[in-house]
Amino acid sequence: MTLRPARLTSLLAAALSVCVTVVVPPTRGQQPTAPAAASPASAATAPPAKLPAFDVISVKTNNTAAHRSMVDFTPDGIRVSNIPVEFILRDALGVNGDQLINMPGWSRSVAYDMEAKVAPDDVAALKNLNREQRSAMMLNILTDRFKLAYHRETRTLPEYVLVVVKSGSKLEEFKPTTGEDGKPRGNWLRMSDTSLTADDIDMVSFTRMLSQRIGRPIVDKTDLTGKYSFKLNWANEPHEGEGPDGPGHDAGPDTGPSIYTALQEQLGLKLESEKGPVDVIVIDHLEQPADN
Repeated sequence: MTLRPARLTSLLAAALSVCVTVVVPPTRGQQPTAPAAASPASAATAPPAKLPAFDVISVKTNNTAAHRSMVDFTPDGIRVSNIPVEFILRDALGVNGDQLINMPGWSRSVAYDMEAKVAPDDVAALKNLNREQRSAMMLNILTDRFKLAYHRETRTLPEYVLVVVKSGSKLEEFKPTTGEDGKPRGNWLRMSDTSLTADDIDMVSFTRMLSQRIGRPIVDKTDLTGKYSFKLNWANEPHEGEGPDGPGHDAGPDTGPSIYTALQEQLGLKLESEKGPVDVIVIDHLEQPADN
C-alpha cells in the first residue's frame, strides 16, 4: 500500500494536536489507536516560555518497505517510525505539499525512524507543551540532523474557504464527561481512511487537519469559536484535482458522499474555492543524514 501524503500528514497533525499515539494502519478502514484522555492538570498549566531541547536524537533510514507508520509521543520525547521527511516538515510548518518549494525527491521517497529525548530535568516542561511548541521541536530535529534551511515567501495559489452553510452549523458544543476512572474526558480524536471522530476540538485544529487531508490551504471563516464533538464519515479520499466544485464532489450513490459533501450534510460546513495569498516555504538546503 502506498501512503498518500494527505493521509500521513493528517495523522501527524492528529498526533501533535492531541498528543497521542497515531498509527497508519496497513489496511483501509482500520482505525488507529484511540487517544488517551488529556490530563486536566497539564491543560491548566501554562507551557514554558522556553522550549526544552532534545538531549539525544537518533535518526536511521527505514529500509523495511513496511506499510505501517507511527508517531508516538513518549513521556520524555518522541518516536517516529517509517515516515519521510517531507511529511514531518509539512506538519511542523503547518503547510501542504504545494506550499513546499524546492523539496528534493528523496524527502518523499525515503522513510526514516527517529527517536528524540529530552534531558531528565526537562521532562516536566515537555509535558506542558502545546501543539505549536511540539511542532517547533520536530522542526529542530530537521535543522539539527538534516541541516534544513529555508525562507518564506507569499504566492497566489488556489485555496479553500471554510464557511457555515445557510441553514447553520450542525456541530455540537463539547460537553465534558468523565470516564470509568472518574477522570474528565476530552481532547480526543480518532481517524481512519474515511472517518473522523473528535471530542473537545476547536476549529483551528480541525481546519489544519482538514487542510492536510485534502491537500490545499484552508482559511477558516466559520466564526465558530468553541470546542466541539462530532463524527464525520465519507466514502472516498480526496485526490489531486478534486474539489467541492469538481469531479470529487460526490462519489455516487453506491459508495456514499465525498468528504466535501459529507462536510455539508453532516457538519453544516462548506468549502468554497478561491485564490489568495498563501505562505510558501522555499527550501534552501536539506541533506540526508548518516544513520546513528
